[in-house]
Amino acid sequence: MKIKVLGVGDAYSKENINSSVLVESSDYKILIDCGPTVPFSLWKSIEDWADIDAIYLTHTHPDHVLGLSMLINRMDTLNRKKSLKILSHKDNHKVLKDLIDFGFWPKKQTKNSFVELIEAQDEGSLDLFTYKMVKTVHSVPNRGIYLSDGINSFFMTGDGVLKGDNTKMLSNTTCALLECQNLDIPAQKGHSNFEISKEISLNNKNTLFYLYHIQDDARKEIKRKCLEVPNLSVLEPSQLILL
Repeated sequence: MKIKVLGVGDAYSKENINSSVLVESSDYKILIDCGPTVPFSLWKSIEDWADIDAIYLTHTHPDHVLGLSMLINRMDTLNRKKSLKILSHKDNHKVLKDLIDFGFWPKKQTKNSFVELIEAQDEGSLDLFTYKMVKTVHSVPNRGIYLSDGINSFFMTGDGVLKGDNTKMLSNTTCALLECQNLDIPAQKGHSNFEISKEISLNNKNTLFYLYHIQDDARKEIKRKCLEVPNLSVLEPSQLILL
């Protein structure tokens, strides 16, 4: 499994692309989240970006979905025929349908267009991947995604805090990306902080943890504090993780 980092920034970062990664195994590619700055990162850093097979969207805040229209529009301009599966919880579909339609504007999206909006289940499959949706505590419904290719596994929160039983799968996860907005104590409502992330990492010592979606002004200090925890680090722009 290969994880290519497209962006690590929070919603309003001046320094980094909105948080997003491309997960690949056996040439099947899944993009996770697509904020407004993500398509430009794709076009610059992924040679075969137009061959993405699926997109998973954790929730419908603008910094996680507004790039979808631009990405679809360019694929349509290139006359894409290959199916593009867009996967998200049914709560998000009303917003996503509008963004997808805008990607085809001024044309109308036809029933046989390359885009297929799919209702994500609690558990399911995408080609050779199996997936699970995992709820976090956020200001709108957010579901992180756990992916396994049968050999390695990967988890990404989207936004929000993992609590209770929803942390259990981390003990069997190869690599996990945790949203970590800042160092605030208590944590900003609907977001995680460094102390929460540190505790999760210490409780799951066999998993590699990376922090992302960090405020610009907190990034340097969080990176320093990560040195205290052997399996915890800050996710870097354009980082490539090979599992």
